[in-house]
Amino acid sequence: MPTKTQLLQSTGEFFHAFNRGVNRERIFFRDEDYGLFLRLVPEALNGIGISILSYCLMPNHFHFELQQNEPYGMAHFFKRLCDRYAKTVNVIHGRVGHLFQGDYTPKLVSKTESLPWLSRYIDRNPVVAGLVKNSTEWEHSSARELCGLRKPTFVDTSLILGLAGGVTGYRSLLAGDDGDAEGDLGNCLFSE
Repeated sequence: MPTKTQLLQSTGEFFHAFNRGVNRERIFFRDEDYGLFLRLVPEALNGIGISILSYCLMPNHFHFELQQNEPYGMAHFFKRLCDRYAKTVNVIHGRVGHLFQGDYTPKLVSKTESLPWLSRYIDRNPVVAGLVKNSTEWEHSSARELCGLRKPTFVDTSLILGLAGGVTGYRSLLAGDDGDAEGDLGNCLFSE
């Protein structure tokens, strides 16, 4: 089992990375906060070797599926993104203190062929939480990019769509009812 340091030093590996608010509290307080976070992503990516394959922002947490293409790329990206977002949102909302419960958590994806299923899991978060009935209704995720309904900004859709059978294949995967895939996801995707 690789240590966290070994994971951070790796290149070419795929990860599911996530973080949530301190005490499980909100990190996005209004719609404009989601937009702010998403505008900060390309700035945080600038000059850092990672590729984002999917993402979802939820009221009190976020998910990213990514490939790390240079050692410590993921760590540099999340430090830039989370620090800048927390400082800005604290000023906007007149709050002080920590916004996130700690550092992000990276989980190594052990099977490349499982990446579309991880994207599905990430994009279905708002549906599972009862916020929307269809993943593409949630503006703050990659579902619209992967379903061909919005031009990708910072999401590299090529790998997921290639593995899923294109936009049509991903739409079918996202819409499919396959029982408790979300519950079994951790058992089939991540190395321990």
